Amino acid sequence: MPAVAIADGSITSSFLTLFGRSARATGLESERVNELASRQWLYMLNSAAIQSKLQNSPKIRAIISSGKPHEIAEKLYLTILSRFPTEAEVKAAEQHAKAGVVKGRDVWIDLAWALINSPEFLLRH
Repeated sequence: MPAVAIADGSITSSFLTLFGRSARATGLESERVNELASRQWLYMLNSAAIQSKLQNSPKIRAIISSGKPHEIAEKLYLTILSRFPTEAEVKAAEQHAKAGVVKGRDVWIDLAWALINSPEFLLRH
């Protein structure tokens, strides 16, 4: 690897530090902290940056405009969790959409936010 391709170790990132970035001096993946901490949960639940990314995502916008509720739920699960939803998950998403508490595309933004904040997402990604 050429020297210009190596990341600058002097650049700090509070996000990477929060989610277990190992010290630059070690470079060993085994020294990375992979456990979920309450600070990480709080960040994911309350982050305006993540909410903004969901609201403005061209990928999510394309998924939402793609068609029927069943298809939208399936595509969101595939995109975020890399798996197909179970029938119970699809039914829950469709019931949430039909309930009318949240309307329009916000229903699907809510689902995307819930998937990103699920333990399955946080432990895998």
